[in-house]
Amino acid sequence: MKNVLFASTALVAFAAAGVASAQDSAVTVDWAAEFTLGFYAAENPGLGNNIADEGFYTDGSIGISAAVDLSDSVSASLDWDVLEFDGATGTALANNLPTAAVMFDNGTIEASLTWGDLNDGGASELYYEERRLMRVELENHDSSTSPAVVAELVFGKYSVAAGCELSGTNNGVCQGANFGLGATFGSVDIGVGLDRISAGVQDLGVLAISADATFGAFEVGASYAASIDNANANAAENSIGLKARYDINDAISVMAFYTRNTEVGYENSYGIDVDYTSGAIDLTAYFELRDEAGNGERAFGIDGSYAVTDTLNVLAGVNIDSVWTDTTNYYVGVDYEVNDNITAGLAYNSGDETGDAEYKEGIDAWLSASF
Repeated sequence: MKNVLFASTALVAFAAAGVASAQDSAVTVDWAAEFTLGFYAAENPGLGNNIADEGFYTDGSIGISAAVDLSDSVSASLDWDVLEFDGATGTALANNLPTAAVMFDNGTIEASLTWGDLNDGGASELYYEERRLMRVELENHDSSTSPAVVAELVFGKYSVAAGCELSGTNNGVCQGANFGLGATFGSVDIGVGLDRISAGVQDLGVLAISADATFGAFEVGASYAASIDNANANAAENSIGLKARYDINDAISVMAFYTRNTEVGYENSYGIDVDYTSGAIDLTAYFELRDEAGNGERAFGIDGSYAVTDTLNVLAGVNIDSVWTDTTNYYVGVDYEVNDNITAGLAYNSGDETGDAEYKEGIDAWLSASF
């Protein structure tokens, strides 16, 4: 109920602001709706992660987006998924929080205050760059009962942010405070993030720092993240991640990474990606060798797409992964844009959400409309 009341109050505030200062401000309100009708035949009926979608299925959503110019370099916005429809559970009000923000921008200084559903993205993650397979991570969580709030200030080449998760079951008390700091020096970007979670007399959290630089066609990045456990220093872990990317030409680029974790069983991981894009063809080949629960596991494969026309795309790929067993998964799919509002698709995937397309395991056919 609080979520609905907040959203209603915010909408009234937007309208009131527009009426009160109609000569100096502008209010815009947009609605967006999506609906999908599909038929899904599972690879193994009654098993897996998509049981609810077997046979015919439907889902959809309706969202609202509002913005108001309050003049004097101040503006505000509201975004809310008002309604979600799932054929397996029926129609209900979306159990999602709206996202409301107030912004200031005078060309020299930018500031903002944002509240609500931030998609688990807090202040600590705004500027820090995480590398692949790092075990120590910055994590922010908001939910239907625990919104988040973030304040950000940008001035020149520096940025600072602070935020927290508000406990919906504890009278809105701030918990999981997090902070971020960003700076740009020429072609070098620095990001710092700090998550702190108070648990009685014990302080838990993560401190992380990253640096990224671009030199022509060459990009490099390095990250370090360490967990904080004042009650048990021996339990603290850390991760180091390195990345390098080189654009050989307009069509081919190569990226390599290396990650070192202190967590037992996940110490060393490295890999390489090769991307090729030319005209209607887009290909990615990758290889990873990683420590996974104490085992030297590998994964390699290729993902590709071909634009037959401006409205018809074919996607296909194969993935070989030995994390648990030597498993080969492959997929193929077709996406067709009927017009600006309607798309249709047909796909087969031998694994669940494997590959870039992330199709469901089995055969899936769907028709989607957006307005």
